Amino acid sequence: MTLSKYYHLVTVFNSISRLDTRLTDITGTIVAENTTITYPINQIMDYLMDELTHSARQHPFEIIDSNQIHLLVVPIVENNELIGGIIVGPYTGAETKGNKIESHLVKAGLNLSSQNRFLSLIKSLPELSSTELNSFSLAFKSMLSHPTTQEPSPVSKTATFKTPIFEKPDLTEIEKRYSFESKFMTALADGNSAEVQKLMGGMYDLLTLFSNRIPGNSLRSAKNIGFVSNTISRIAARNGGVHPIYLDAISSKYAIIIERQQTLSGIKKVMTEMTSEYTEAVHNLTSTKYSPIINRAITYIQINIGDTIAVSEIAKYLGINASYLSRLFKAETGTTLTDFINIKKVSRAKSLLMDESISVTDVALLLGYSDTAYFSKVFKKYVGTSPRNYLKTQHQ
Repeated sequence: MTLSKYYHLVTVFNSISRLDTRLTDITGTIVAENTTITYPINQIMDYLMDELTHSARQHPFEIIDSNQIHLLVVPIVENNELIGGIIVGPYTGAETKGNKIESHLVKAGLNLSSQNRFLSLIKSLPELSSTELNSFSLAFKSMLSHPTTQEPSPVSKTATFKTPIFEKPDLTEIEKRYSFESKFMTALADGNSAEVQKLMGGMYDLLTLFSNRIPGNSLRSAKNIGFVSNTISRIAARNGGVHPIYLDAISSKYAIIIERQQTLSGIKKVMTEMTSEYTEAVHNLTSTKYSPIINRAITYIQINIGDTIAVSEIAKYLGINASYLSRLFKAETGTTLTDFINIKKVSRAKSLLMDESISVTDVALLLGYSDTAYFSKVFKKYVGTSPRNYLKTQHQ
C-alpha cells in the first residue's frame, strides 16, 4: 500500500504541534519529513520500528529514551494492516527539568564537554504536558482516519488596482530606532547587564511598533522581531569577544524557541531570557585583559573542560608553536598553561562534588581523568586535601 496520501499530513501535524514530524513506512524508511532540530533519529529507528510492528500497535504511543527525550508515534493502519507511522518530536515532558537531566547524563557516562552539547539540544526542545499530548494524539488519530489527497483550489485573481501613493518615511523615527540598536549592542558587547535590561523596554516597543508589519498576523510579526533581536544580540556578543561556538549554540536554541511561541507575551519573555543569556556569555566567557590568542586558548579550555587537554593540542588549534604558546600564556596570565588547565578542572570538580549523588570517580571521568588516583593527586595539589576529605569538610 502507498503512503503518498499521507504526505501532506506531515506538514499538517507540524503546523498543529510545532514539532518535528516524519512519515515512515514499515521498513523504517523516512519517506517524508518536516524538521528543524538536528536529532539522530536513524540511530533509534530499529527500536522504534520494533515497538511499532511487533507490538501490533493500533493507537498513538510514546517512546522515551534514557535521557528523557520523548517521541510520539502515530501508527497508520488500513484495513487492519499496519502500513507505516508518523513520528512526532523530539520533545520533553515535565520530568525533564533542572538537575534531573544532568544526573541522567552523569549515569550515562558522558563527560562535561559531551553533556554541554547534549544540554544545548535539551534546552531547545518544547515541553508537552500530558493534556497537550493527549489532545495531539486524539487529533492526529482522527486525521489519519480520514486522509485526503485533494489539492487546494487555486487562488483566484482579483481585479487590477491602482498603485497607492506611499507616505514619506519618518526619518526621525528611523534614526531613533537605529540609535537605540547601537546603544543596545554596545551595552551587550560590554556585558553591562543593568543597561541591557534598561534598554529592553525599547525592544518591547518594537514588538508593538511592527505588530502589523504582516497584516492580520501580529504573532508572525512578533516572531520576526524576535529573530532580529537574536541576530543583533549574537553580533553584539561576538563584538564583545564571545567565541562563535557559544554564540551558535545560543542563537540556534533561541531561533527554535522563538518559532514555537504561540503568544506575544511568550515571545517577550523569551527575548528577555535570550538577551540575558547573551549578556552573561559576554560577562563570563570573555576577558579584555589578554591578547586575542590567549583568549582563544582559554575559550578552547572552557569548551573542552571535560576532555584530556594537551598544550600541543591547543597550539595546533591556534596554529602556533607549543613552546611559544606556553611562554606567551605564562607572560600574560602569570601561570603556566598546564596549571591553568588543572585549576579550571579542579574548580569545576569542587562544584560537582557538592552533588552527593555524584561519586569522586564520576567527577574524575566527567573531567577527562581516566585514573581516579591521578585526579585525586591533582586535586590535592591545588586544594591542599583529597576530594574525599574536601567532601567531609563541606558537609560538616
